[in-house]
Amino acid sequence: MFCFLIYINDICACIQNSDYSLFMDDIALMISDPNPEKLVTRLNNDLNRIFGWSVFNHVIFDPDKFHLLDMGALKLSKAVKSSVIFGETCPQWSRSAKYLGVILDDKFNFLNALNSLVERIERSMWRLYSHSNISRGASPYVLLNIFRTWILPLFDYGSCIWIFLIFDGDVQLDKKPSRGYIKVFNKLDTLYMRCCKLILGVPTSSRNISVLVRLGFLPLRFHFVWRALVWYLKAYHGRASRVVQRQLFEFFENDEIWFQSSFYNPAYRMLLFLRRVSGINFWGIPVDKVSEPIRDALFKVANNFWSNLDISPHVRVIHPTWQFKKFSRICHSRHTNAIFHSCALGRGRLQEFLFSCGTAPHPNCCLGCADRENTYHVFISCPQRKEKRNFLKKKFDDLSIAFNLTNLFTNEKIQIDVEKFIKEIF
Repeated sequence: MFCFLIYINDICACIQNSDYSLFMDDIALMISDPNPEKLVTRLNNDLNRIFGWSVFNHVIFDPDKFHLLDMGALKLSKAVKSSVIFGETCPQWSRSAKYLGVILDDKFNFLNALNSLVERIERSMWRLYSHSNISRGASPYVLLNIFRTWILPLFDYGSCIWIFLIFDGDVQLDKKPSRGYIKVFNKLDTLYMRCCKLILGVPTSSRNISVLVRLGFLPLRFHFVWRALVWYLKAYHGRASRVVQRQLFEFFENDEIWFQSSFYNPAYRMLLFLRRVSGINFWGIPVDKVSEPIRDALFKVANNFWSNLDISPHVRVIHPTWQFKKFSRICHSRHTNAIFHSCALGRGRLQEFLFSCGTAPHPNCCLGCADRENTYHVFISCPQRKEKRNFLKKKFDDLSIAFNLTNLFTNEKIQIDVEKFIKEIF
């Protein structure tokens, strides 16, 4: 591999009129000119030198595998396009092409890439479906590892390129994607939330934001922003590459180019916003330690949004703040654990919830109490379940833990006992 890199690296000396990107044997030329004839002349000169290099080094570049994209605002005519030559062949022009796993299109809007991403994720969902049965499935911790290993990387790959573009440079929780992206981003968000609900084993009707708060996950758009900001700071500190760092500083010094940037400028403004929110200067933190402060600042923004919502009061009692947390490995059984999380989200199979779904005749306690049967009633106040609950309360007393909904559904020290109580009453 190292020898091959040495072998092909001097091809860059042939390229004199274009910007270029070289990764292994994948090379991309980028060229612009307001004059179409001059543009083609410059491009052909570079292609002719590359052809000469290939002949001298006994390397065959197949023109049928070339993808020429006209991505400018002023489109080239057919006559101009047909004058591009490699050797004795006129390569074909394409509407889109995959480069390093990301689909680029001639409109530079990434819709093809996003639709392809949705299809790839849908084809990989079986990895969660196969192990997520709420009676016999794997524990949430195992499902979470499957998600992070096999599915989340599909969401992540290439997202830094387009996340700011599809939100017109301003990614906020109360803002929709720009027109043209709403449908495809909603599909991505739906798949993300489906994964989250499968991990917990909760009903699909569970409110999305409540599930994210329960898991300690960022919303999908903020997850993408988190990764993008880390990469921006890697570029700033020269950890991405010296070429990218030089490009960033050249863009920053040119106001016209800087304000047209679909990544650098929005990422810079987002970091300024997070600095106001958190009081942290992210540029001054070593790049290998900046990921967590950015994540925590995004959670702070998410928590402000959560605090101002007038929904899910039951979940807000259990989770007054939306913050990152390490997910618990504790699980008595998949069945009791799924009920545990469902009750925490107000979606347990209790009379109040079933009545709201139209599957129960009334919302009152099934054991004859006059009170509505919800999570608080079953776990805290139901007199008919007092004897079974006393064992649970004794555990709390022994550990000097206050007996309330927050501790019942968030304290790992008592989780197994809560799940055993669930096994007895459901």
